[in-house]
Amino acid sequence: MRLKSGLLFGAVVFVAAALLVVIGVAIITMFGIRTGPSSQYSYPIVWVAVPETDPESTVASVLRLEDDGTAVYKGIKFGDPGPDDRACIDSDGERYSGNGSWELDEDGALRIHDDAGTAVFLPDQGRFTGPDWSELRQPFCDDTYVDFSPTSERTGQ
Repeated sequence: MRLKSGLLFGAVVFVAAALLVVIGVAIITMFGIRTGPSSQYSYPIVWVAVPETDPESTVASVLRLEDDGTAVYKGIKFGDPGPDDRACIDSDGERYSGNGSWELDEDGALRIHDDAGTAVFLPDQGRFTGPDWSELRQPFCDDTYVDFSPTSERTGQ
């Protein structure tokens, strides 16, 4: 009898602990979700290409976002959006420098618009708190990419 009640008590404790973990993860997910880059960084927000992922570049590719929706960039590839609204671009390989506008699309991709076309950037996926803007990737539809790292200061999260 003692063995059965001991096993029952152990099972109840185990289930209660598992339930607490599930509730904790749900709370972190619901209240800790980061959305745009301003959830982690103060404007202006600047990223620079990681040279190892962009060996063909002779200029340092730089992307700067302003809080008014404008973007300033140097050495960035633009192109046409990918097929079936894939988060990538078909680029002719030419690099552009100038000014444009930026937006976050419904899928969380950062899109820069200019007369040259569109540039797409994806944040890293955080574990429980949504997108992690400490790493950006510019994906191309030929399955290549360029990674970017921030040079801006983080906000006090």
